[in-house]
Amino acid sequence: MKLSGPLAAALLAIGAFAPVAAARIWFSEVPLEPPYNWIYGEKLGYRIIDVFDSPYENYTSSEWGEFIAQKCIDTILCQGTLTYTVHDNASKHRLAVTFRGPWLYSYDFERLEGIEDSVAENKVVD
Repeated sequence: MKLSGPLAAALLAIGAFAPVAAARIWFSEVPLEPPYNWIYGEKLGYRIIDVFDSPYENYTSSEWGEFIAQKCIDTILCQGTLTYTVHDNASKHRLAVTFRGPWLYSYDFERLEGIEDSVAENKVVD
């Protein structure tokens, strides 16, 4: 059946202005075993999109996680994040890395002295 004439034009107009459903975006945590001194492994190095750094006192842990999640949402190629804390003799910093896909898995990470509070997450779009 072929639609033409006023009915087809009306259906096309309705479809052209119909609201598009927004995708729901959330993050699924990658299971990492304690102690949480994890850093990305060698194979993830080529998937890095960006690295972020902030003095520790500028953010709480949840604020830092939300800030980095939003950076990932704003970057179309971003598939996952890693947030962690680095503590040296002089100062403490919050760091984060965003990665392109595919998904991050626990075997993508390795332990490193001086790293604390590691959290890795994958971006999920419904």
